[in-house]
Amino acid sequence: MTYRKDLFKHYLEEVIKDAAGRKIIILGCRGSGAVTYCALNVLGIEIEYFIDIYTDGKTKMFFNKHVYTVEHIREEVPGTYYIINVFPYFDQMDRKLSDIGLLEGRDYTNLHGYFKSKFCGKYDPLLGFTRDDELTGFKCYGDDTSTALRIVTLGGSTTDYSYSGIRSWPEILHELLSSVGVENVVYNGGICGYMSSQERDKFIRDVIPLKPDFVFCLSGINDVAWNHCSQEFPYYPQYIVEQIISPTFTKNDSSDNTLGMGISDELEDYENWFKNQQIISGVAKEFGIKYTCFLQPCIFTGQYKKSAFEELWLNDLLNNWLYEHKAVGRIFTKWESFYEGAKCLINDIDNIFDCTELFDDLSGVYIDGIHCEESGNEKIAQMALRSVMNSGKATISD
Repeated sequence: MTYRKDLFKHYLEEVIKDAAGRKIIILGCRGSGAVTYCALNVLGIEIEYFIDIYTDGKTKMFFNKHVYTVEHIREEVPGTYYIINVFPYFDQMDRKLSDIGLLEGRDYTNLHGYFKSKFCGKYDPLLGFTRDDELTGFKCYGDDTSTALRIVTLGGSTTDYSYSGIRSWPEILHELLSSVGVENVVYNGGICGYMSSQERDKFIRDVIPLKPDFVFCLSGINDVAWNHCSQEFPYYPQYIVEQIISPTFTKNDSSDNTLGMGISDELEDYENWFKNQQIISGVAKEFGIKYTCFLQPCIFTGQYKKSAFEELWLNDLLNNWLYEHKAVGRIFTKWESFYEGAKCLINDIDNIFDCTELFDDLSGVYIDGIHCEESGNEKIAQMALRSVMNSGKATISD
């Protein structure tokens, strides 16, 4: 299959054409907003300002631009602006834009679903957040018959089936297995934002009851620089500590704190990631499950050949705006120590594979330096396919 290089660039060029004569506004002040700003900048487009739901209307700046509430759009003259919506949850934000009378295609664009995933609208006391798909927390591909090979996939947004409107590697894996005559069902348990602590707990609580033959996990980037981890209490994801545990159990009077968080472990981010993978591997072995973890690539790893467009927007971000967004700044400055440490730890581990060079023969495959297009997802799926076919467990039907 032929894939289009630098698809993000082509989508932005569509926006520039559609918005001719109008001022451009970006909705969303997360990492996706940062990347979009820099990408437009290298294409010669200056945005007017940002809007976001996470602001109270007080003076706030992002990339030296004002950030207003979404309601601010009511003050604009219709037809004089065009919004690029990179807010992460399309099913949540589209309703809000519709409520103020905006139409997709006329007043705003979702960039073909780029930077977006299905909203995780359910609280999970163990994992923090989840959502309902075919099963709670799982998207299913194929029919779960008595003869089907059962596969579960885990990870964050790079595994999540709903991210960016692009076919995920678990979906492609299901199709590849079916194409060679292997009856299979794939349960995709990847959820945007999940890191190794959630992968570990989801495996123990939710995956074991599914009785899979194989579990594949694409993991690593969400653990870099403790962005999704609690550094003080590394057993827990940071979201759970900040949003659920502390508000529920910590009282205003610090002297009357009834919250116990266990023993704090002095670990580096890559050591915490590796420990969680070791726990999953050990439990999987006890239950007769073949567990494989892929240390995922990003735009900095291996000998990846950045396209001219990737080089330009990335240099603009790194040289001029790196710390405009905390998570982006931390990941893009701390990735090297994480990957160096992780690669040393997994060097002699037979079920955790260093995949940081997987995209070395590609260019223009990244959306934002972390998430990849279908050409990248196909490579990941091919790697999982080889593991299944070489295991001797795959039965090819007549």
